[in-house]
Amino acid sequence: MDYTLQTRSDAGMNVAVIGNYVPRRCGLATFTTDVATWVARTLGPESDVFVVAMNDREDGYDYPPMVRFEVLANNPRDYPRAADYVNLSTQQRRSLVRFFACGQDLSLEPADAPLPAAVAAGAEPFLIVGAMAGG
Repeated sequence: MDYTLQTRSDAGMNVAVIGNYVPRRCGLATFTTDVATWVARTLGPESDVFVVAMNDREDGYDYPPMVRFEVLANNPRDYPRAADYVNLSTQQRRSLVRFFACGQDLSLEPADAPLPAAVAAGAEPFLIVGAMAGG
């Protein structure tokens, strides 16, 4: 796999999603795939959403282009390399929990910022996307 850094300098966000990914067959792979797809669609083309896929076998999987880095889960040396890749690729503050509402990423809003009116009125959902770990 080519681990060339791809970053954007325009107003969009660079977002790394880390987890199992389709075509790996497990519930977490489906979940991560759905989350990454939704985040990319919600943030739009000005943002760069990519995946760091967790592998359970050395030969990996035939991933789509959204997967830009692979980690062999049982290889401790892969984790610092993945962290370096994410840090260099995103060049932004990272959060393990993100907040979305009304088609916007509210994760960097102050904690005491009011909710969007549509959320407060119950017309729109307030979505919380968090990291999961397991073994």
